[in-house]
Amino acid sequence: MSNLGRLLGATISVPDLAGAVAAYERSLGFVLRGEGVIPDALAHAYAAPAAAGSRYAIVGAASDTDVVLRLVGGPQPPSFAPLRVSGWSSLVLPVQAVDELAKSLVDTAFAALDRVRETTIAGVNGRVLHVRGPGNEVLSSIETKPGGPLPTPRARIDSVFAASIACPELDRATEFCENKLLLDVAPVTPMTLWAVNDAFGFDGPTRHEVRLISLPGSTMIELQQFPESVVRRPAVPRHLPPGIALVSFAATSTLDDVPVYSLTGQQRIDEAPYGGRTQMTFYGAANEMIELIEGA
Repeated sequence: MSNLGRLLGATISVPDLAGAVAAYERSLGFVLRGEGVIPDALAHAYAAPAAAGSRYAIVGAASDTDVVLRLVGGPQPPSFAPLRVSGWSSLVLPVQAVDELAKSLVDTAFAALDRVRETTIAGVNGRVLHVRGPGNEVLSSIETKPGGPLPTPRARIDSVFAASIACPELDRATEFCENKLLLDVAPVTPMTLWAVNDAFGFDGPTRHEVRLISLPGSTMIELQQFPESVVRRPAVPRHLPPGIALVSFAATSTLDDVPVYSLTGQQRIDEAPYGGRTQMTFYGAANEMIELIEGA
């Protein structure tokens, strides 16, 4: 059995918390589900002591309370370019009508990174639009036909069901997922990553090697081989990484059984969304920060 259960959500570092919350509510129809302050124990768990005391807001799709986004106020280095760095590159969410979404986001805090394109994920053909959010996070909005292996949107915009990792070395990332997290990684599938090609100035149809990892709850991870010129994600010292700072998953066993080097050991967190559960944070092979939550 793997050490990772279903995807629970992601933490996004944003320069303007109030503005980011308003953007998710107005533009995506997300609902504010909670607010608070990052406690010292959690800042310590993330090896980001300067984040202690930072305000956060939990938002999520109106159709789902299981997967949420936690927006945390924090600084970003001027050099941060979300699709040119390793680690978490995008969050994937299902939408009912991607063309209508593209039109609705004009002149909002969500900037389209490309036009609506044809894509394939998990062997399913669909249409996708990549947008950059108020925290320089990238959201991949995908429209597919109902009845396939991907979640069918229950609303205009549904909750995140997948997270993509920009890998400098796909084989190394695959080995980490298989040997440390005991995950079943699918064979390589060449895919055109339109937004990545645009970010690196590649020819539009250029294809990249991609491996999918299916998780419980119809959630997944996508390992993407990025170009050789991808760089390590810059960060303001002692603060959370910019953009998609980390992604959280349910632990399928006790945290003691997961053979990884945690950043600061296990921490019991009382604040939402933990509710007294114990968590552990560690880095994956592509410099992505992963959080496991016991009993979630």
